[in-house]
Amino acid sequence: MRARRSRAFEVFVVTITMCAAHGGLAGCHAPLSNDDILFLMSLPRDLEVDIPTNAASTRALTRANLYAHRMTTHALLDTKQSLDEEMRPLATYYLDAKQGAERINQDILSPLEVIDRISEVEPTFREDDQRTWGPIPAASGSMLLSVERVRTATVFEGTSTSTAVSVDEFFRYSIIAAPRGAETWTPILWGVFAPVEAPDQGLGVLYVDFSAIRLVDPDSADEGVYITAYDTRPQQRTLEVLWSLRTLADPDVAYRYHRDDIGGRGEFVFVNEVDVDQRGKRETVTTVARWLALGPGRADVIISDGDLGPFVGWARECWDAAFLRTYFESNLPDTDETFGHITDCPTPFVDGP
Repeated sequence: MRARRSRAFEVFVVTITMCAAHGGLAGCHAPLSNDDILFLMSLPRDLEVDIPTNAASTRALTRANLYAHRMTTHALLDTKQSLDEEMRPLATYYLDAKQGAERINQDILSPLEVIDRISEVEPTFREDDQRTWGPIPAASGSMLLSVERVRTATVFEGTSTSTAVSVDEFFRYSIIAAPRGAETWTPILWGVFAPVEAPDQGLGVLYVDFSAIRLVDPDSADEGVYITAYDTRPQQRTLEVLWSLRTLADPDVAYRYHRDDIGGRGEFVFVNEVDVDQRGKRETVTTVARWLALGPGRADVIISDGDLGPFVGWARECWDAAFLRTYFESNLPDTDETFGHITDCPTPFVDGP
């Protein structure tokens, strides 16, 4: 999945940033009431996939480059030299999971940047249960953010693993946009949030329509829609995302991310439909990466359907705190040889997901 940073969102972020830097819009740096802050805290922020990394991974990456160089030299010399422990490669599927997380974070960054920047501007409209920011001009038109407090008791379930909760009130939010000179406003982002343990900790759903953004900004190359269910409570921090060019009932990409802020463990499940073998049909590639607080972890990859027929490809890999491979095994062609043993995996992950 490529990063889709909407031009429409980008120019809006620039506008708000200029406001923050130069006071270019009325209401910049104006004081906010406590109630204003409650409305702002209901908006989605920090919905990022956080795969562990540290200085050791930089050293590991250097070692991986040295490993690749030495392997090339061995191939040219047709030698069978074994590599010492210091030359173990960086875990391949750890790196894939981290790069996938970075692409996903870029996808969701633009709309969240817009929401975050708006907090630097005073609401232009206030009622007891509503706040509105804008219209705020952008290069391609104008945008308007609205947040409504709904004082109705209901039950929220959030993500597929969230503990359902009863709440007395929740918030609805939306961003609508209009091309320059037009009077018709188009919804491009909307969602709901139910605070549970704190004003910014609870359950929510965010929907972004990149195809609608193109109606406002024809120059945008972005397409498709995505929906994010999120739980921001510390022990249940979870994101679940579906993205599709067609319909969310048949998504091109789906992922689930869970982090235990207390224990430090994490899990990242990424499902992508892609033509792996370039034979015309899309295969389903599922990656499950799990890790402990200090970084050691395991990834399992399964490839199925498409041109594979009844065959199911798989690969398993574990790594240490420096993100160097400790174990690898696969039934896929053109992959590395078996390395290490399953018992070299972190103890909680010796068994598969």
